[in-house]
Amino acid sequence: MRAKCQDGVFVWNDYGSWRGVILRLLDGLIDETVFAELKTNRPSSFAGDDLGWLDKAVEKVKGSSQHEICGRSGKRGINVARCSAPKTVKPKPCFCAPSRHTFCHISSSTRNIMKINATILSAAIVTASISADIASDISGKVTLAGTPPAEIVIKPLMDDPNCGRLLTNGPVTTRNYLVSPDNGLANTFVYVKAGLEGKKFEIPNVPEPVLNFGCLPEPYVLGVMVNQKIRIRTADAPDNLHSLSSNSPNAFNYALMSKGDSRELSFGVPELPVTLKCDVRNWAYSYIGVFDHPFFAVTDKDGSFQISGVPPGKYILEAFHRRAGKVSREITVGADNQKIDFILKVPAPR
Repeated sequence: MRAKCQDGVFVWNDYGSWRGVILRLLDGLIDETVFAELKTNRPSSFAGDDLGWLDKAVEKVKGSSQHEICGRSGKRGINVARCSAPKTVKPKPCFCAPSRHTFCHISSSTRNIMKINATILSAAIVTASISADIASDISGKVTLAGTPPAEIVIKPLMDDPNCGRLLTNGPVTTRNYLVSPDNGLANTFVYVKAGLEGKKFEIPNVPEPVLNFGCLPEPYVLGVMVNQKIRIRTADAPDNLHSLSSNSPNAFNYALMSKGDSRELSFGVPELPVTLKCDVRNWAYSYIGVFDHPFFAVTDKDGSFQISGVPPGKYILEAFHRRAGKVSREITVGADNQKIDFILKVPAPR
């Protein structure tokens, strides 16, 4: 077992231990005037390993700029030192990590590579922080072309002694295609499929999603991040909740024996979708989309969606419906919010 790092020494792959230090160095340099410039003249994309786009904004607002994330080899790791301008010129602001800090838990054979990575990764942290503050929203609508098959009345549900008596709004049908009067398609996942590779995102600080199982699971379709906690609750009768995932980190089989029983769980790897079924009531299903980033949405009853806070860049955006299939579009997120619409088609009969 590795020894614990000493105070003031950063674990190389523990970004949280040193990300804040780098960001504190930006205070006073990246102020509201620089953010206003970036919002007004937003770069078409942000390069995490080259802060030239930030240099230009700082220079335009403040008249001068310099950035440097310094890394030099040390006997026990990478010492990340303060950068300084030559004494013969007026000092300029620069980006660098503080002196007297060392990355521990690295081998001497990787030191040269890490001297390069120290610069790239630190620049990426700066990039992520600034681009997040000037991110854009993607909204739009998914519509269905064609006439879907008629939904089927779930007769076993109606005949069930526990469930039938709870249903007072008439017959309950399957929910394969929920379509609005103007053909908006509900329960469609819309998500960034490509363009975020190699980036890590924190689980959003939102209330814990609740999936009410039982006679008729709600929500029918739900999106979550990897390792995001959700609570599954039996709303009206006992359940045996079974994940049909073939991925071990997403597979489980839990019994909820009494009305109101609940269990907290999460999913360990991305998957679209994870199918959840009740082994007690064979008509009860729910579908969970598991993503490794927060840029996803599920269309509402009108087929509308919104994905908030997408950083500038080029992406592939995909709409996926478990019956109508999927369609993708290449998009560029830049200065303005994006409006993206999708059309899915009813598959031809088999």
